[in-house]
Amino acid sequence: MNPARTLLLTLLLVLGFVALAQAEPLDRTQVAAGAKWLAHIDFDAARAA
Repeated sequence: MNPARTLLLTLLLVLGFVALAQAEPLDRTQVAAGAKWLAHIDFDAARAA
């Protein structure tokens, strides 16, 4: 498959997921104690900026 097409399909999939995701506060009890990385993006704040 063409790399550009793969990238486009991946981006569309991610954007589709983001559109369906519910905005909830971060629940730190669901994060493993040994987690080295955590990504939490506040899209509501980003839209307001």
